[in-house]
Amino acid sequence: LLIASSLIAGSIGLIYATAVIIGTATLCLYCRYKIGGATGDTLGAICELAETITFFASAALTGTLI
Repeated sequence: LLIASSLIAGSIGLIYATAVIIGTATLCLYCRYKIGGATGDTLGAICELAETITFFASAALTGTLI
């Protein structure tokens, strides 16, 4: 993910990928702590979280975050 995003979008892609990796790792650790692992619902939540983090990182980096 880091290599592909940095090749496609440069340093901005690297920032997005790093933010997504940190966010998904945090949710994974939380799910492991609370329910002992991953389920289909938690995997779906991770997908939605990755999209949301990318959206907010994009808005913050372009200065359009209100």
